[in-house]
Amino acid sequence: MGYDKSIPSNIVKEIFDEAIRMVPKIKELKMVDKWSGLRPYSEDEKPVLGFAPNYKNFIIATGHFKNGFLLAPITGKLVSELIADGRTSLKIDELSPKR
Repeated sequence: MGYDKSIPSNIVKEIFDEAIRMVPKIKELKMVDKWSGLRPYSEDEKPVLGFAPNYKNFIIATGHFKNGFLLAPITGKLVSELIADGRTSLKIDELSPKR
């Protein structure tokens, strides 16, 4: 999709209509703002997590795509372990930025 963060009005209407279908009271609310963001992903569709190659103390945590919100707690835990201990409690070799 590139870097276009515009939000087509027909998409907003579809989302709002679906929300109303699930929770009818939403119809009484007024939309005050809308926002869109980019969801980076890697070529193999796995997150990228670990120390950046050729840099000391630089940790990369990206590429979660549409699962970023779901993976945020474990990513935060693993990043904090890398910061504090230089290693993680889980095996993350397959997520390495070097892959």
